[in-house]
Amino acid sequence: FGLQWGNNVEIKGSITDDDWFDVGKPIQVTVDSTWDLNPEDSRKRLISWQVDDGKVVEASSQDGRFSTPNIIVKAAHDIYFNGMNQYFLKVISPYGEVEGQGWYDEGTNAEATAQTAIDLGNGTRRVFAGWQGALDNPSNIVLLEMKSPASLRAGWKTQFLVTVTSPYGKVEGAGWYDE
Repeated sequence: FGLQWGNNVEIKGSITDDDWFDVGKPIQVTVDSTWDLNPEDSRKRLISWQVDDGKVVEASSQDGRFSTPNIIVKAAHDIYFNGMNQYFLKVISPYGEVEGQGWYDEGTNAEATAQTAIDLGNGTRRVFAGWQGALDNPSNIVLLEMKSPASLRAGWKTQFLVTVTSPYGKVEGAGWYDE
């Protein structure tokens, strides 16, 4: 009985509590649904499994674990657990709220978003100035194809509100100005 892939593998069905199983008896294999490659930024996500050269079966996990249905032992078997690479997108901002941080399947597009402006309430605001890191882009909403672990940092500029009043008629020049 051979096992390929896996992390934290549990096999139920051995009456002797070892890796030997009786012919004709059922076993069930339980594994974690993700395997860390680098715990902080890359891992594999379980997508399917198969016994020997048999049919590849889609695997769906519950609570981070996957259990095969009962497998009847007929001879020595190889059980394969197939995974897809996933990468972590880190989204950082010293101000406001950003979204999009998390795990993404390799080759998929991750979307990161940031607020466009944050009013500090005292005639000062922070205005989104662009993303830096895995890509440089001035838009507050970006798509990034996940080919590897990545990070994006939101850049901001400070603006001040200038108000202009005059008792002598119409005046111009009021508005937000960069620091």
